[in-house]
Amino acid sequence: MNIDATIFVQAINFFILYISVKWLWLKPCVTIIDEQKEALNEHNQHAETKKEAIALLKDRTQQERHQAHLYFNTNQPELLQHKKIAIKEIAPLPEPNTEEINTLSEQTAKEIIKKIDGSV
Repeated sequence: MNIDATIFVQAINFFILYISVKWLWLKPCVTIIDEQKEALNEHNQHAETKKEAIALLKDRTQQERHQAHLYFNTNQPELLQHKKIAIKEIAPLPEPNTEEINTLSEQTAKEIIKKIDGSV
């Protein structure tokens, strides 16, 4: 064979090999890589959406906490008065002159039990 003929045959073999590799190996690999990129992009978008939702929930929670803090700061004296009134209604304090300051009398204990049973 002539040198020109062998180069021509080698060129044909190279192009056949190139086309077969491109068609059998490269195309499936590229499609798999593209599918993985699409899936990764979907996951990233989903994660970004979740991060935005979490940030919104944090802001909302912080605003609600701030509003509750303001409410209780403005209404705290009123709430304390209600608490004092409720404590006086349930268990009245004994007279300071009595000897049984630290213990409740039976009558006071019965009154407390009646009020508790009545409220439940």
